[in-house]
Amino acid sequence: MTKWTLDEKTLQGELRLVDDLTVEGVAHFKEAMLQAFDEAEQVTLNLENVTNIDVAGLQIICACHQFSVAHDKHLLLQTGDNPVFAKIVEDTGSAQWVTRNFDEK
Repeated sequence: MTKWTLDEKTLQGELRLVDDLTVEGVAHFKEAMLQAFDEAEQVTLNLENVTNIDVAGLQIICACHQFSVAHDKHLLLQTGDNPVFAKIVEDTGSAQWVTRNFDEK
């Protein structure tokens, strides 16, 4: 499940994910992110309440980053201390890539 909020004055928004970001939900997530990028210049992707994420979930986040760069948008990650996100990043060896490519809010 996603919740989108937008500050129309600053064109900054937050897409908050709750529950899972797995292969089953990647298509829905992609559509939500495309809408977010269509409406905002800066999107904060809030993963603090994600309860499960798999490699497909991490891959779509990476694709969203590539999309943001290609379209002069800014993508921030807000993960808090979410151990689920930390584990998939560690398990896939993506820590350096995440650190290098994302600002954390």
